[in-house]
Amino acid sequence: MRNLIKIDNGGALSDLCVIDGDSVYRSNTVTAAYDLSKCFFDGLKKVSKTIYDFENLWSLLHGIDHIAYSTT
Repeated sequence: MRNLIKIDNGGALSDLCVIDGDSVYRSNTVTAAYDLSKCFFDGLKKVSKTIYDFENLWSLLHGIDHIAYSTT
């Protein structure tokens, strides 16, 4: 498994964790209860900035094998 992205949508915050071999990157974003896709993509953009030092959603999504998504 190359990369795994785990996303947990919570009531107030959505937590993201990207596991890439021995490296782990974490981020969170405010949950948008009216549109869960907003916090999903906002979180992915934010964690991609943590990994690449600039927002690079394409590279993040291109290099993953699995996404685990859960909500409360």
